[in-house]
Amino acid sequence: MPELLEENQSSSELFRLASSQWRTGPNGVYALDYGVIIEMAKAMDIEIDGAFFEKLKAFETVVLTEIQKRNKKNG
Repeated sequence: MPELLEENQSSSELFRLASSQWRTGPNGVYALDYGVIIEMAKAMDIEIDGAFFEKLKAFETVVLTEIQKRNKKNG
């Protein structure tokens, strides 16, 4: 596994802490609750800018893709 870049340390910690902030519906998990995560980021003094949203969307996409793969494999 590659080493985490310094500039991604705080975002990585935020995503770890926000791992329970998923929106769910009848078909399961479908998105992160951005409102909660933005408030958490502010509390952690993380700058809310374009780069932040790119990282957040990338994290969300990777996790949702893995969830979909597991669901297809198990179901």
